[in-house]
Amino acid sequence: GTTGTGSTSTPSASSSALTGRVSIFVPSDPIELSQNLPVGTWAKFVPEMTTSLVKEGFSKKSISTTTSSTLEEQSSAIQDAVVKTMSSSSSKSSSSESMTLIVAPVPEDTTTDIHFGDFLSRPYPDSTSTASQSQETVQALNRLSDVLQLAKQSGMHVVLISNSIPDVTPDLFVRMSSASAIGKMQARNLVEKLRLDSATSSHPRVIEVLLPQTQSEDIDKAVFSGIWSVLKPYFTSGKAVSASKTLTSSTTDDDWKSVSFDAKSASASGDEIYRRLHHDDSDSAGVTTPRIDGIIASNDYVASGVVKKLTKMGYTGSAAQINPSITVPGIVEGIIGKRDLQRSPVPDPSDAPTDESTEENDSQWPIITGYGANVSTLPSVVNGHLWMTTVEDRGSAATLLAQACARMDRGGKPSSVEGVDSGNYYDSKVPTIDAGLVAVSATNLKAALIDPGYVSLADAGL
Repeated sequence: GTTGTGSTSTPSASSSALTGRVSIFVPSDPIELSQNLPVGTWAKFVPEMTTSLVKEGFSKKSISTTTSSTLEEQSSAIQDAVVKTMSSSSSKSSSSESMTLIVAPVPEDTTTDIHFGDFLSRPYPDSTSTASQSQETVQALNRLSDVLQLAKQSGMHVVLISNSIPDVTPDLFVRMSSASAIGKMQARNLVEKLRLDSATSSHPRVIEVLLPQTQSEDIDKAVFSGIWSVLKPYFTSGKAVSASKTLTSSTTDDDWKSVSFDAKSASASGDEIYRRLHHDDSDSAGVTTPRIDGIIASNDYVASGVVKKLTKMGYTGSAAQINPSITVPGIVEGIIGKRDLQRSPVPDPSDAPTDESTEENDSQWPIITGYGANVSTLPSVVNGHLWMTTVEDRGSAATLLAQACARMDRGGKPSSVEGVDSGNYYDSKVPTIDAGLVAVSATNLKAALIDPGYVSLADAGL
């Protein structure tokens, strides 16, 4: 059959079947597949990639998947695949079928950043970095970069997902999500929902940022820098204050440790928010429900502990009552649109009584943001206790990835696919697909999570 240039973006499989093969290599999912982990998993993403590849014309039997729990194991598996492909193509007179390697490198350690999901970029430091890495990791990295370079030299296509590998310039890089983007998304939604722009320094909004410590200070720092890039102007102008005084107008990106805490146990975040709200030298030390307008929980695991604790403390209401005209941008009629909610705007802070009594209890439920769409927290999204959560746009990433692979298989360039841009990769630029993050609240939960099949109605408690 002839191979066209693939000018149509969605070819029908019959007219343009592809003869190339695709080998997918991803990390194996942690055993701990609990309800309290993000829905973005390799186990869910691989079938979506496969379906999209088949739709673009690859035959199902030409697609294989290998999962590995360590980089050592993964680099060996890829080496075997490359050697096998090279020996089979040299034994035939013509180099018959093309080969595309899709590799999501196993990150060095995911144990404590598990609550930021499988897709978080954890790039390996380049060779000039002094980061301490185990001997095994260094050997595995070297083997992986050698074998991927060899693959490229022998005409195979190399696609990397999530984690970049030094010394390998892939034909295509797929960025699923970054720590700073996760922080930024939450802060933006908080600013919008709390109408921070219309707050004043005489009646500021009270905000706390909870930063769970992960195994990597780079990740912690990046989450905070994303958050602070959005919030800093409001703290500088006095429109926002923190109950615990952890954030001030002079806070910089380097002060991320002031808001970080050990979040290993499920109750840690609840204890942390209680401690912050009853900060010794604040007016609220003796108050049962001190005023709190917004909490960036960083991820849903932290958010679930916060929601439990605030409920126990006696906060009432939901996010739906705060500035109800503001919903996650681009919302179609959602689940709660059908229900008749008593919606009244929050009184503007400038109308607040001037006599600021320290005994005053403000038990209005705050705006809380998270990440991961953990099944266990979805009911909190539906009832408005968790204003929004965040997920990667897996569906569009899988579609674009398959289109780019088909384009390469036909001899074209991935950059000619609409939606593939040029992105930074260490010190160079490579064709990049950015999956992008989606903000999910009660209003678009059905469209964003249930319709694409990421979660079921039962998961959301509906």
